[in-house]
Amino acid sequence: CDIPLEDIRKDFSNIMSNDAYTFHRTNFECNPTSYKPKIKELILQGKSLQFHDYEKSLNKQETMKYHIKKNLENDMILMMPSTVTTAPNKSSTGDAALNIPWSYLGLPSITIPIGRSHED
Repeated sequence: CDIPLEDIRKDFSNIMSNDAYTFHRTNFECNPTSYKPKIKELILQGKSLQFHDYEKSLNKQETMKYHIKKNLENDMILMMPSTVTTAPNKSSTGDAALNIPWSYLGLPSITIPIGRSHED
């Protein structure tokens, strides 16, 4: 099961945006100005997503979950970088690129800071 990282990012985006639209649809349609720009963009992306694209993303996600869980032992811990940058300021949570695969697969992940940038 070899799915490129870009496909995972696209499928994760499809799933998140569809789910955001499904959850917020009623309130969003009555009160769209109450949403911040990034959430509004996510909801609108979900609104415009074709259902067959959502289903395709879910099917690929289930296939990946099956293969990953089949190859991981219950007590296995994987350690890898969780970001490509130093910690951001309080206005952002940073670049999620390296956390997306784990969220997509439903596997827990945490970020533990181990240093500071020269800017701190």
